[in-house]
Amino acid sequence: MFHPPLHNIRPFFLILLILCGCRTPIPTAAPTTTDREVLHGVVTRITDGDTLIVEIAGAKERVRLRDENAPELDEPGGPEAKIALEKRFPVGYPVSVTVYARDVYGRLLATVKRK
Repeated sequence: MFHPPLHNIRPFFLILLILCGCRTPIPTAAPTTTDREVLHGVVTRITDGDTLIVEIAGAKERVRLRDENAPELDEPGGPEAKIALEKRFPVGYPVSVTVYARDVYGRLLATVKRK
C-alpha cells in the first residue's frame, strides 16, 4: 500500500487549517426594525411634504421621512405634498418613529407610523 510522505501533506493541511480558522462570519440578514430605536410621540406640525415635527418625551423633533422625497413648498406639487402628509399624519395624532440616523440638517431620518 502506498503512503505519501508526510512532509508533503503537512503544509497543505496547515494552510487549510489557517484558512478555515481565520474566516470571519458573514452577516446573513440586513438589520431589522427591531435593531432600530423606536420612539413614540405626537405630531405637532407638518413643515412640508416629507418633514414633520413630532413631540417626543417633551422635546420637539424634526423628522424627515426616510425613502420619501417630496417637492419643496415653492416648487410645483409642493403644497399638494404637504396637504397629503397632513392627511396621513394629522396634528395631535400619536405616532411611532423608527430612527435610522440624523441627516446633515439635524433632522431624524426615520419611518413614521400611526399608532
